[in-house]
Amino acid sequence: MEDQQQLDIRRYVQVDYKKRHLFIMLAAGIMTIVSAISYIMPTIYEATTKVSIAKNYLNVIMRDIAVTPAMDDQVQALSVVMTSRSMLLLVLADLSIDMGTMSEEDIQKIVTYYQKSTQIKFDFKSSRSSMDLFTITYRDRDPRFARDYVNALVKRYIIENLSTKRE
Repeated sequence: MEDQQQLDIRRYVQVDYKKRHLFIMLAAGIMTIVSAISYIMPTIYEATTKVSIAKNYLNVIMRDIAVTPAMDDQVQALSVVMTSRSMLLLVLADLSIDMGTMSEEDIQKIVTYYQKSTQIKFDFKSSRSSMDLFTITYRDRDPRFARDYVNALVKRYIIENLSTKRE
């Protein structure tokens, strides 16, 4: 029985050895294709920042809801506030993007693009009981613009958060 297994293994090794040129050519072809595709694909940069938010601000956002919302609902509410049209227009104005000459349809396309491209996720593993952490992520081909966009969005969020607290 053991001799037969050794014969089977030896036969497979012999077949592999005979087909080694095919294997080497196939491996070299696959590596060449993967290398070519990696050079052709555009480089995309990601900017990410973590922000801590006081739970009482989430309560201000959710104050008109009679039932105590689940955490998913709070995440959704914060995401809607952060990617609202008015917030994004202020952020784009902070970035000196001139939209005065654009039609309303073009402005709406830009706002929709940024709403879809901006990802907001909560970090439920926060060690502080009175604070929650959330992450804002944006990807773009220009690393400086991605960084500036995320920073401007966080800055606007903080300004709006402080003005809500003052009210």
